[in-house]
Amino acid sequence: MELKKKNGIKNLLKSIVFVVVFSLTLIPVNRIFTPNWTYNADSDETGEGNRYRDFYSMDRDSIDYVVLGASHAFYSLNPMQVYADTGYRGFVLAGGFQPQTCAYYWLREADKYQDLKYVFIDASSLVKDFHRSESILRNLLAMRFSPLKLQAIRDCSPDMDVTYSAFLPLYSFHDRWYELKKEDYVGSEEEAWYYLRGSALRFFAKTDYLTGEVGSTDVVKVNRSGSGDISTEREKKELSSLEKEYFTKSLEYCRENGIELIPVKFPTRSWNDEWNAEVEEFMDSLGLKLLDLHDGEEMGINWEKDSHDNGRHTNYYGNFKTSEYVAEYLKNNTTLKDHSAETDNAALRWNGDLDSYVTWERENVLGRLEPKGQIYQYLGRLAVNSDKYLILMAGRKDVTELKDPLSDDIFTLMGMEKGFDAEPHKSYVGVIDGGEPVMSYSNDRRIEYAMNWKDEAGKDYELVLTSSGDAAGSACSITVNGDELSFGEKGLNFLVLDRKDGMPLSRAYYGMDSDDKIIFKSENLSAEAAERVNSAPVLAEGTYILKDSASADKEFTVTVEDAGNGAVHIREKDSGAFLTPEKGSNTEGDRVVFENTAGLAASDWIPVPLKEGNLSFFSLYNGYMLSTGDEAGSFKLLSYDNGNKQSFQLRKAG
Repeated sequence: MELKKKNGIKNLLKSIVFVVVFSLTLIPVNRIFTPNWTYNADSDETGEGNRYRDFYSMDRDSIDYVVLGASHAFYSLNPMQVYADTGYRGFVLAGGFQPQTCAYYWLREADKYQDLKYVFIDASSLVKDFHRSESILRNLLAMRFSPLKLQAIRDCSPDMDVTYSAFLPLYSFHDRWYELKKEDYVGSEEEAWYYLRGSALRFFAKTDYLTGEVGSTDVVKVNRSGSGDISTEREKKELSSLEKEYFTKSLEYCRENGIELIPVKFPTRSWNDEWNAEVEEFMDSLGLKLLDLHDGEEMGINWEKDSHDNGRHTNYYGNFKTSEYVAEYLKNNTTLKDHSAETDNAALRWNGDLDSYVTWERENVLGRLEPKGQIYQYLGRLAVNSDKYLILMAGRKDVTELKDPLSDDIFTLMGMEKGFDAEPHKSYVGVIDGGEPVMSYSNDRRIEYAMNWKDEAGKDYELVLTSSGDAAGSACSITVNGDELSFGEKGLNFLVLDRKDGMPLSRAYYGMDSDDKIIFKSENLSAEAAERVNSAPVLAEGTYILKDSASADKEFTVTVEDAGNGAVHIREKDSGAFLTPEKGSNTEGDRVVFENTAGLAASDWIPVPLKEGNLSFFSLYNGYMLSTGDEAGSFKLLSYDNGNKQSFQLRKAG
């Protein structure tokens, strides 16, 4: 009997050990097989993984507000921009197709870790059926295990597959073994730089078609009378009773815990006035007022430019405008305080992340700047530093397709007295040495030009430039001591050497592709080359008198600061405010004003040198040119198509 008892205890201990070891093994295996769902600006992934993981990394009680709801929320609001404008800290905990059931539980989860004052909840799911298995699973998996998560799984799961998968992700993702990558085991590199606080930004526009409403599943009944008259009747769509129930639960929770709930409909064309009226009626019954932003008119959204998916969601520009609007709304309608000057750990993280975010934002916007703006920026840098450079040029096919008065001005400053004087369709080679023209020649036939050159240290170089126009083949190259260093692509190719020691600094080309679209590419040829190029700004920092070249009575005292990547900030001398397109505008003719934007990309201007010491300024944010407005002391946006230009004179103040 004693032996049996001992064996029973032994077997029990074995079972316990097995369960513990199995559980400890299962936890990391589940993590590895669960997709990371990491945000990427260049893919369709919106970041349901690192959005929620990043939330748990926030300091306790450091968040003022959260944003909940469907994808319209995370595409429309950027808490980092709101923080830059106001010092208020927020986080977007919305998810793709997030229903009100999930929003309710994420509200309660967020309040466990943060002392919330406000919560925005997008109204989309009140009308649309968002109980989709995959989307709800994405909304639930990242939530930390707790009794609250068990309730969320029970109440949110539309079927048992979601229930099983939420408890045991291997149930759904066991067949991912063949697609596992390094980041599944050690985490994604992109995770480390995630500063968006739950937002998702898309830096491109897509408007293949635009209608008054997109993605609607409503039915319109069409009737034809005996006389031939056509009448329509729109089928009324009732709000979901389940979604109304859980929205009401969220409201009750907020009222019990001293949180103000702000219902909102973020911008989208996947919405209509009938739905809006039904939602407003429901909000009225609860004593709430809907913050109605759905048509984008209040923010000045231009649906042809401010959406990445034909109006369903906003892109970076629509997000910028909405975030600026919400920042002003919070300033005027809440009692939140500015945290930006605080010095605790939370403040250090937010301010450090803001600096990193600004750099990341600028790089993404610069990478998508219209090619013509990039060309002017590149040529401008060559022109203002031409005394230090040997500039070599060779053409492939027609090099004059992008010739215009503005580029002519820049080439003149670079050292070519007549501007860019290549002839259409012909082969072309050009050489500028220390700001002095050595060669600028066009011919119907293929050109091969060889020259010997010495750098300032006395070292010899053999240079060969080859060019072919439209009727002379496709050969194009620039070699240094026999090594090909140019791109050799269609258009005008550049190679730049440092006159001091012959170091190849950069290469570039620009032209038109087969679809008549402008193409441009440039690269620095080494890390040291990049350092030298970036140390030679077009416009030095300092306080200047900014004057419209064409008008004697328009002068402004401004401070110019280096913003990186060849851009500058232009700040009002007394207030320190940044010169910025009003309300984040990206439309020609709109005003440019001085605003406190904390150095976001909207306040970045690219200076381009012109003849006679003048400059033009291009907006990094929207690609338009800075122009003086019709009223004294005002600015506006100007398109530079067809060679339009606005030039300014700058002289050192004092």
